Amino acid sequence: MVREPLYSVQPSTGVTEALRVLVEHGIHQVLVTEDGNLVGVLTRAHIVEQLQLLSELGLGGNDRGRSRPETT
Repeated sequence: MVREPLYSVQPSTGVTEALRVLVEHGIHQVLVTEDGNLVGVLTRAHIVEQLQLLSELGLGGNDRGRSRPETT
């Protein structure tokens, strides 16, 4: 039984905005929904992994919320 509110983002939500949702609500994962259907779960670990990869590839920097995290 879930007692806490559930938070969600859309697949088009940028990394910056998704991270803001996680931090603002003190949660470690957020549902990814599209047209009311669950399409994935995004975790803080997913975001950290993507940012590390972008940095290693020399593509890091200011994403301005445009990078889309991979969801599972």
